[in-house]
Parts: sequence; C-alpha cells; structure tokens
Amino acid sequence: MLNPCRRPIEAAEMAARMMNRAETLRINYQLYSVHAGLLGETPRPREFKVTDRIRVQDGVENLKIFRKKLATAEKIIVENIYGWNEESPALGMTDNELREVNRIFPLLLDLGHAAVNYELFLKRKLDELKTDNLSIKEVHISFLEPGGPPPWDHSGYVENQLNQRIIRKLKETLETGPRIPVVLEISASYKTIAENIRLLRDKLE
Repeated sequence: MLNPCRRPIEAAEMAARMMNRAETLRINYQLYSVHAGLLGETPRPREFKVTDRIRVQDGVENLKIFRKKLATAEKIIVENIYGWNEESPALGMTDNELREVNRIFPLLLDLGHAAVNYELFLKRKLDELKTDNLSIKEVHISFLEPGGPPPWDHSGYVENQLNQRIIRKLKETLETGPRIPVVLEISASYKTIAENIRLLRDKLE
C-alpha cells in the first residue's frame, strides 16, 4: 500500500514506476488510485496498531508534497482508508479530513472503508457522511461483517442495517454524480459476486 501521507517522496516514486509500467504494457489507465495512508508505520503486514504516529495536518502537508513530486498528478485519485482506534488512524476518516484531501486530489470514495470509519471507529451512522460537495471520480462498494480481526469490509451483502446504510449512501452519492464508475470490491465466489451485482442493480433502480 502506498502511504503518501506518511512517506510522500517514496510514494511519488512508486506511483511514477506504477504508471510507467502500465505504459510499457500499453495499458492506458485514465486514473490511478492511491490510498491516502495510515498516519503512522505498522509493525508488520495486517497489523493495525501504528507506531511513530504523525498528526492529521502533517499527513495533509505530506500529501501536498506527494502531489508536487508527481509528473502526472492529474491521473492520481486518492482513496480513503480506515484505521481502527485512536492509536491507528488513517487520513480521510472524517468529513473534514476528506475535504482536506479533496482540496489536493479528486477522491476514490470507498464506502466499505467509510463505513468502518463511521460505524466502528467514530460510532456514527454512515448517513452522516456528506458527499454532495466532494469531487468523486470513482466509488468502491463492499459490505461489512464486523467482528474478529481486520479486514472488516470486502464482504458480500448480508442483510443488516449497516449494509443497508452503505447502499443508501451509494444511491445518494450517485444522485449527485450519476456518471461516476462504481466498482464492487468483495472477496467471494463468482456466484456471490453475480448475486451482489444483481442486488445492487435492483436497489439502485
């Protein structure tokens, strides 16, 4: 995972290599997504507790450095990610942080990530997330099965109020930007993926 809010120079170098590699393979991506990143270092992969934490504003300033170091910054969109508690925050966990990020880059709004931030970390309803004033270029959607170790998102749909709020927020977001591409991002069998696509089509009509 690139972490431009923590290591902007290294992240910019990796993003450039990523884009150059795509060009070498003659892949013409219009946009490249980069996670905003955790506000600290993780001890090891899949470990959510961070060390040597920085402030949100420092993360925002580093994101500005990241943009300045990119040769083709107009192709980068930044995706919100989640931390888990006060010891492991991520940049873009709140409305205000998303707006700060959006002043620098367009957004890839991941509603699964946003649901973790709001519902599990902030103890707020996802309904409170305001998207109408954000520049969103892409949306990822997945569903939550809270409990157990992370990740809590990237699940297929199960009937609960939290997942209903995710679909409501998707519908609301698309009403303000109907041509935004939506990516279903779940780890499941082909059958479950097809069922989830049909479910989303039915609920968004």
